[in-house]
Amino acid sequence: MTVPVFGQMRLALQHQRAMDCLPIHAEGRSPLRIDLTVRDAFTWATANGARIMGLESKIGSLTPGKLADVIVVKPRWDLVRSSFPTATVVLQSAAADLPVFDAEGLAEFVGQAERGAGVNYAQAYQHLSAC
Repeated sequence: MTVPVFGQMRLALQHQRAMDCLPIHAEGRSPLRIDLTVRDAFTWATANGARIMGLESKIGSLTPGKLADVIVVKPRWDLVRSSFPTATVVLQSAAADLPVFDAEGLAEFVGQAERGAGVNYAQAYQHLSAC
């Protein structure tokens, strides 16, 4: 995942929402619902990229047995904690929010966190899978 991906997710989501609402606006009405979600944009940037390249059995999701380069996005809790972390990642994240880990670095990070903070990574994995 490259740094500009956050802006690309936002732009793609905004563009597609605008295109979907164009006929409604042409009638002088406002849309009553928006079908595309931030989760759709996140999927476009992750699993769909792997699928398009024919690699979905090897990469594209945090699944046991798949390869993964993982990014950890620093939460933006300056003002209010997010009740929807996926939306925060898609709509508000930037390159400055990214400490990057390859597989070896992530293993070291996880080991340090488990030793120092007692983090339950099995539970964290379940949470991430549900997002």
